[in-house]
Amino acid sequence: MEGDMKRDTESVQVDALFWRHFLQHSPDVVLVVNSSGVIVSANPQTEKLLGFSSAELVGQTVEFLVPEPLREAHQQLRHQFLQRPEGRRLDQKLDFACRCRDGSQRHVEISLAPVRMGDEVQIITMLRDIAERRQAQQQLQKSEARLKEAQRMARIGSWELDLVSQDLHWSDEVFRLFEVNPASFTPSYTAFLQLVYPDDRQAVNDAYTQSLANRVPYQIEHRMQMPDGRLKIVVEQGKTFYDASGTALRSQGTIQDITHLKEYEKRLDRQITCDPLTELPNRDHFQQQLNQALERAREMGQRLTLMFIDLDNFKDINDVHGHRIGDRLLKDISERLRKCLRDGDIIARLGGDEFAVLIEAPALEDYDRGVAERLLLEGAKPCFIDQIEFFVSCSIGITRYPADGNDADTLLSNADAAMYNAKSEGKNCYCFYASEMNQSLRRRMSIASNLRRAVSNGDFLLHYQPRVELKHGRIVGVEALIRWQDGERGLVPPVEFIPVAEENGLIVPIGEWVLQTACVQTQHWRTQFQRDISVAVNLSARQFRTCDLVSLVQQVLRDTCLHPCALELELTESMLMHDVKRVQLVLAGLRALGISLAVDDFGTGFSSLNYLKSFPLDALKIDRSFVTDIAQGANDEAIVRAIIALAHSLNLRVVAEGVETAEQMRYLLQQGCDEVQGYYFSRPQTVDQISLMLQQQSVLELTQLRA
Repeated sequence: MEGDMKRDTESVQVDALFWRHFLQHSPDVVLVVNSSGVIVSANPQTEKLLGFSSAELVGQTVEFLVPEPLREAHQQLRHQFLQRPEGRRLDQKLDFACRCRDGSQRHVEISLAPVRMGDEVQIITMLRDIAERRQAQQQLQKSEARLKEAQRMARIGSWELDLVSQDLHWSDEVFRLFEVNPASFTPSYTAFLQLVYPDDRQAVNDAYTQSLANRVPYQIEHRMQMPDGRLKIVVEQGKTFYDASGTALRSQGTIQDITHLKEYEKRLDRQITCDPLTELPNRDHFQQQLNQALERAREMGQRLTLMFIDLDNFKDINDVHGHRIGDRLLKDISERLRKCLRDGDIIARLGGDEFAVLIEAPALEDYDRGVAERLLLEGAKPCFIDQIEFFVSCSIGITRYPADGNDADTLLSNADAAMYNAKSEGKNCYCFYASEMNQSLRRRMSIASNLRRAVSNGDFLLHYQPRVELKHGRIVGVEALIRWQDGERGLVPPVEFIPVAEENGLIVPIGEWVLQTACVQTQHWRTQFQRDISVAVNLSARQFRTCDLVSLVQQVLRDTCLHPCALELELTESMLMHDVKRVQLVLAGLRALGISLAVDDFGTGFSSLNYLKSFPLDALKIDRSFVTDIAQGANDEAIVRAIIALAHSLNLRVVAEGVETAEQMRYLLQQGCDEVQGYYFSRPQTVDQISLMLQQQSVLELTQLRA
């Protein structure tokens, strides 16, 4: 018995020594709390961690340090300790905010372990500073949150596949990307493949399995099908990790939604390659397509056709009605032209009102001719925009490979030359390229260049052709006819440079000069000879549509002091038929000024009786083509007779152009024609020659006219 007591005493001494050593050297705060919740022992670490000395804590309840219900945790642990099966360990870890001596709080991890001290169960309470750990955890949480946000913003999700268990883990962004609910969807490789667009599944599976077999990373772009059927484009990349023996352990990677990037690339590509207005290929893209088609044609020994299309009269419409109307017109016409072609044919907008058509391997020898005819037919149809009817037509130049050129630049240049030839032949037609057309085009370009200098230098002069009143045989007026005094070519007739001036817009300043000069000269003649002489000035279509004509004429009359009745403006039938409402307003404004209005070349255009009664006109000028064959053809006689009768029934004066013989003159006199002009009386003359003629009272005696 004494021996046992001795051993128990030694054991207690050892335990006491152990506790003292443990309390002194533990890096954590160690408290011993009795069953009443009172601290009966505290090690020196309390002062280092909390600022309290051991003496200050002994005798305090645990609530002194930890306001939270730590006492209750102690009581529960004691109860469990007393009820525990033999040999079972009991301990518990809690996180609390612990009070410090300076009034601050420190987050600590509290470990509780019950021990029997004699007849009492006491709780060893260890407090460990976890501030750094909590800070690290917070930083980790922030990093994870930032990573999730970055993945969300970049639309990148991460995944990891355990190759042993086949468990697949997706990040939150993958679930969002695939639009599936994490609560009801279990990720697996099979389930993933079911989300891949069916046409892409094999390629995706092959990319992954080959990566495993070859032990290399992989990357693949493919489509995913959303639950509602929509498609997303993703780029997936992954890598597999192996152990030392080479066994594959896990694969991990990322998947990124690049649908928006692909859509942006597509829009960017369209901006680079397509015309934004018509959505047709632009000039640069068409050039690439033409070069590629030429390569194929060379390899296959095939033909191809290139067409160059320019819209007639579009510039006038654009200038008068503005770019909004012009753009809508271009869109409408481009769509109609596109419908004339096969699926494989290409139409592009080269710029402005110019288009090009490329036909690879025409099915028949004259297939391109049929296409050109369809294009002309569609182009000539009226367009209705804002309840206004517009008419444009197409001039088409056609060139063929290999007959007309072997490279893109040559074919385009030759097609352009053929198009200009179509315009010179009256527009609204097509022409096939011929080698002499380049000479004509170069001449037109040279004329255009020299014409600009002529406008700047004022290298123009006017000739005048007398207009004779048949009833009295006297000169009642003149028609102003422009001539170009070129330093190299000499006197250039209007037929050579007026069409070029129309195309380049130079006709507007030229027309203003003609009007001003003719009015100045006519006022001089009226003053000099005291005669009611008048002057007729031709208006161009562009001049009529693009400038404020009423204001211009009013200003010229004011500047020259010419009486309005001495000025007559000549318009063609085609000018009157475009935008009828605007034409009516302009003509009404001109008539209000007191000037006369005449229709030139009557009978060669629309010859619509409707506009004769709708517009405030004063005269009709019979085209020379009808006058020339009066003596030879009954048809022309009937036409001239009908025109004169029609005009007089509408109280319009009639002027016959191109009178060259006495027989023509006598017939016109018999039919009651009011005035005539032509070589029979006089060719166009200079100012001095007209002045001499005006000194005479009449050109021919009335008896001569009736002979």
